[in-house]
Amino acid sequence: MQLHIANTEANTNMIQSNRNPGHANHSANHSANHSANGHNFIALEVSYTLIEALAPIVPVIARNDRDLADQIRRAATSVSLNLAEGQRSIKGNRHKHYAIAHGSANEVKAALFVANAWGWIDQGAHALAILDRLLALLWKLTHA
Repeated sequence: MQLHIANTEANTNMIQSNRNPGHANHSANHSANHSANGHNFIALEVSYTLIEALAPIVPVIARNDRDLADQIRRAATSVSLNLAEGQRSIKGNRHKHYAIAHGSANEVKAALFVANAWGWIDQGAHALAILDRLLALLWKLTHA
């Protein structure tokens, strides 16, 4: 899939300001609070960023395939929830949750490729860039 990535920072800011005018400040405060409390978990924060990037794309996919859109929502949500649960689990369960999150992130990536192959989207480049970062972080978590 060839998707053009153009000015992704500006696109992210535009998406955030269009969805919720105070959201960009909320995200900054959310990250600052996590860092201040010593709960800075980069993969979890990136998973939230992925959901924000998917928010404008999923409705476009839903117009063509509601099941695929629902699968993307559930898989992206699974990534965040499994990372959060794994963060508080003991070693064996931690790895299990991180592995599930890794599989779910890969599922989101495949679903975006499918939607693109069907010709339903062409604006998924920013989400794919975030997914690549998240998959790298998850690979490190599952292979540590």
